[in-house]
Amino acid sequence: MTDPESDFASGYRDGRDPQAPAPNANRSNAYRHSFEVGRAEISGQPIPAARSRAAAEEAVRKDAAA
Repeated sequence: MTDPESDFASGYRDGRDPQAPAPNANRSNAYRHSFEVGRAEISGQPIPAARSRAAAEEAVRKDAAA
């Protein structure tokens, strides 16, 4: 199991890089969530905070169960 905080940070950083490819299922849910957040921000359509927090909590639960 990977560290969720590290995956959140890496995913966000990569998501804000327009050259980074979209993640596959080989990445954690936390990484994929934060990648989506980063991409949404650079596209000018940020995800509402409440929805993002709920999705982040779900990502952590799914990763813990995997």
